[in-house]
Amino acid sequence: MKLSEKVWSPILWRIFYDALLSKLNELKEETGYNIYEEKIIDKDKDEKEILKISINATAFMDDTTMISKNKIQLEKMIEICHQFFKINDIKANVSKYELIKINNTNKELFIEGKVIKKKIIATVWNIVIIPRIEYQLAAIVLKKSECNKLMTRLNMIIKKRVSLTRSTYNFVIYEKDILGIKHIYDLQMEMLGKNLFYQANGNDKLKLLFMIKMAQKQKNIWTSKCPGEINIENNRNNIGF
Repeated sequence: MKLSEKVWSPILWRIFYDALLSKLNELKEETGYNIYEEKIIDKDKDEKEILKISINATAFMDDTTMISKNKIQLEKMIEICHQFFKINDIKANVSKYELIKINNTNKELFIEGKVIKKKIIATVWNIVIIPRIEYQLAAIVLKKSECNKLMTRLNMIIKKRVSLTRSTYNFVIYEKDILGIKHIYDLQMEMLGKNLFYQANGNDKLKLLFMIKMAQKQKNIWTSKCPGEINIENNRNNIGF
């Protein structure tokens, strides 16, 4: 019987991959993604707390994710993995490798419109299309500009079908008491918020990462309060109306 077919296989995979992950962990500051921040505890006493974290690999059973700051360091980690596989007589399926590059070149995004009747626009979008988009968003994160670009075509179709002028503010069709069309960006922020909340309460590394990001935000806006407790009034330009 294969290792992955056993009920206790996750434990066996963890034992098996421990040597590889331990080796990669030794090189995490050199090869991984490093985040560092000095959190101000007391400005008058110049008291600070150093928050830092380095991550270069995560794994679940035989599914391993490498995280690196550049191509050279990523190739170094992959070479270590291949040496480990060779020692243990394992053949890696290179065709299943996937590379995700942050800050990649922007690509054009298109949505082809379909003829939709006025009465079913909100139903089709919110009940049929949105769940599919939500499923895809589990693996990717879109910029706000990309979400707005995806919504542009839909906004035009809806305004035309409900006899609204093109100059009508978009918030009109997003209002729950009117059409209640859900914006992709709002959906994504809702999903990310839930995921981060669940993960931060069950993962020590993510908890530390959040503390670093919060300290950075506090320093940027010069406050000792939690950034989430500060009410900032958004104007139309900020929310893209």
